[in-house]
Amino acid sequence: MTISPIKTGAALAALLLAPGLALAQSDAPIQLTPHVDEVLVSPNAAPQPSPPAKGPVQVIPSPAAAAPQATPAPVPAAAGAFPTMTPANTAITVQPLAAVSVDSTGLLTNSNGGFGTDLWAGVSMATVQAALPLLPAAPTARAERDLERRLLLSVAQAPSGPSGGGAPLLALRAEKLWSMGAVDDLDAFLKGVSLQAYTPPLRHLASDAALLAGDTATACAQASALRGQGDDTYAAMVSVYCQFVGGKASEASLTEDVLREQKVKDPAFFIAADALGGIAPGRLTAFDTLTPLDLALARAAKLPLPEAAAGTPSPAVLAALAKTAGATPDARLIAAEKAEMAGALDIATLRQIYDATPFTSQELALPLGPDKGPRGRALSYHTAIQPGLSPAAKIQVIGKALAAAGDASPLYVMTARVYADVLAGLQPAPELTGFAYTAARALLAAGRADAAKPWLTALRAQGNVPQAMQAVAGLWPLLRMAVAEDGQPLPAAALDAWRLARADQADAVSQRRAAVAYSLLAALGETVPSQAWLPLLNAPAATAATATLPHPALLQELRSSAAARQVGGTVLFALASLGDTGLDQADPSLLYQVVAALRQAGLDKDARALAVDAAIANGV
Repeated sequence: MTISPIKTGAALAALLLAPGLALAQSDAPIQLTPHVDEVLVSPNAAPQPSPPAKGPVQVIPSPAAAAPQATPAPVPAAAGAFPTMTPANTAITVQPLAAVSVDSTGLLTNSNGGFGTDLWAGVSMATVQAALPLLPAAPTARAERDLERRLLLSVAQAPSGPSGGGAPLLALRAEKLWSMGAVDDLDAFLKGVSLQAYTPPLRHLASDAALLAGDTATACAQASALRGQGDDTYAAMVSVYCQFVGGKASEASLTEDVLREQKVKDPAFFIAADALGGIAPGRLTAFDTLTPLDLALARAAKLPLPEAAAGTPSPAVLAALAKTAGATPDARLIAAEKAEMAGALDIATLRQIYDATPFTSQELALPLGPDKGPRGRALSYHTAIQPGLSPAAKIQVIGKALAAAGDASPLYVMTARVYADVLAGLQPAPELTGFAYTAARALLAAGRADAAKPWLTALRAQGNVPQAMQAVAGLWPLLRMAVAEDGQPLPAAALDAWRLARADQADAVSQRRAAVAYSLLAALGETVPSQAWLPLLNAPAATAATATLPHPALLQELRSSAAARQVGGTVLFALASLGDTGLDQADPSLLYQVVAALRQAGLDKDARALAVDAAIANGV
């Protein structure tokens, strides 16, 4: 078993110092840069408010907008401060309100999924600053992503204690939201930030998010405010876009020429800018490293973005590309699938893109083949939702699609989500019993345990039919993880039956799958009998623990936070311990510790959701 290094030396050093913090607090003044609502699109014009932003996401304004960061000086009683009488009632003292930290800003409260205002109770600022950069950049497992999103967006009192000298917490939260591709959340989050807190990196993120959302006013305002703040090249590039869309083509062309003279390297930027200036675009393959600005320019120029444009690694850009009508159908399909698997695109939008994909009459006439590409998957979905298609025909299409996706990859989980509504709408009639295992497992993978139960019931109704018994055994651990059965002991015979039912791969794969399943069940409070673990003791060393383990400091903080039922610390260190290692590669003992810690901290529902995701990722 090997130990993986912490991602950055600075983060590790800060984390090891954090528990007994005695670090100096930064005395750097807060930079009073103009807010997005006080900057014009034109960089040379006088500031004035811009129109309010539009969007479906409700913003909970930060209390920090009402009070500066510095501790306010005492104000006279005549100013309206609440007087506190002394015991002798002979004098009046003024008790000013304490300033509220900008780090309290968020979108989620207890009523809409937040973790509560005491999220960071017992966790120091230095600790959070050290651990937050270690969170997964773009978690594909929905339970993992949901935990990270709620951690980043909860309205909560700021962590106590001095800064650890790292990046400000506000900036760390914004950067993680961006890397996750949570653009709508990021846009709403930043609009709730106080004027004093806007720094150049935050303005850059706000501009990129606005460019992807088509919010030209905000993007141009933020770029204008960046002038002279160390981000002049980016500000000048965005100004080209702003000048073109503002009808100032001559000024835009002049700025573009200056950027060329400065040897700026962004072929896609210049191709799209030239197209807006009336010059025939060059090779569109340059868009394989698409940036938010490149995409905004290409949209404005109405360039038919090719399939190569979906080669960008950014989930946020991929999600925006998938929604770009000017992109080719294949580019939108590839981008949509990548973005959905990364969690940056909702499944409803992917279904819409699948259904809107044009197919030739020849394609529609051919029987569905083994095509595993995005176009083949779109055609399968298009076929499965046709009105009047019989249930038997539906399950044939869905069965082929799920089989082509495998049974443990992100593609399988995405395919399960795609067909979840169709599967939930089917009645598990006797003639469909042979499909029950496939349907139930896909529904469990999609987080639809409620819809999976009828299929399991249908299988159990078959009695001692061997095929049905084997299917029940194969599904049992997943259902047990998804749904708590308090007071019902774990039947040892069920574990033996499951292992026999799933002995369908090489021994090394089966050994890991069993280790993961038993670890997850034990983490959820089940008593896995010793005779079930015994065969795993002889597992080959290479397969007993093929993944790396996080630094012991992370695991120690995870255990301590869970024991204290400290939600913020538990979620923080659970996610940091998992890091960017996929659940299919995580060590079974790490999965046990993470799931058990979440449960111990009172997050049973989240623990079960993560356990199911991990089980599916490992072929359980």
